[in-house]
Amino acid sequence: MAKTQKDQSAKPAGAAAEAKAKAAAKPDLTKKIILTGADIVAIGPDAELLVGGKNYNTAIISQVTGIRAPQFRAISSNAFHMLLDETKVNAALVRSIVDKEYNATDWNEDEINRDPEFLRKFTRRIAKRITAELARNTGTLIKLRTFVNNVVEGFATSPEGIDQLRKRSVLVQAAILSVEPPQEVADAVRKAYLSICNEAGLENEPVAVRSSAAGEDSRKKAFAGLQDTYLNIVGEDRCVEAYHWDCASAYNLRSMTYRREAILDAVHKAEQTGDDAIAETA
Repeated sequence: MAKTQKDQSAKPAGAAAEAKAKAAAKPDLTKKIILTGADIVAIGPDAELLVGGKNYNTAIISQVTGIRAPQFRAISSNAFHMLLDETKVNAALVRSIVDKEYNATDWNEDEINRDPEFLRKFTRRIAKRITAELARNTGTLIKLRTFVNNVVEGFATSPEGIDQLRKRSVLVQAAILSVEPPQEVADAVRKAYLSICNEAGLENEPVAVRSSAAGEDSRKKAFAGLQDTYLNIVGEDRCVEAYHWDCASAYNLRSMTYRREAILDAVHKAEQTGDDAIAETA
């Protein structure tokens, strides 16, 4: 009897060990750069922080039998954090070139205000100049994340007008666009595009590259149409470029203004309720 009891108690232990081994062998989906709809559903609600509201909801729909959803791949926030942490910029050079170009521009000109693409084109042109100058003289480099944090620090609660906020936006976007995405990220985006083409059975399938940031399409703030969408993107290299543009658009003037208003709303609510945690979270 004792032997039988020992054997019976050993079985659950063996099963637990086997389950633990399988779990250890299973890749951690939250570490992936590219996620499919099935990956996102497998992660569960926590995936919304990785892929944003648009991707999360599309993933849920894509796994429902009988409902046709768009073929898609989600580039997780891991890729954006890699961009911030694995690239470096010359802060003095970025500020110098932006200051010169920005101050030489008459932002009240009718031609500028009539062109909805002016700020986007202006920022990309400056980014190219920064990249060219950096190739000739690297100087002292700092992590891109550090530069971005320094520029946006306190932007929401400072008494700035639209001109100062726009300049912050240009500084951050130009810095982001002046660096190359990490090779691992670029390769993953290329592979994701080719897998969509493979699923469609077509070469050079045109795709949309859209923002789906954490907090976007959330229950409290929509960020609807504030960050960029690029349609009819063909080719894996163009997808990498469009993804890079989308990363910068998280700091475009529309998005930063909206984010500022959201933070100020939270600060006002914290003052009314006496709950400092509301402001700190925002």
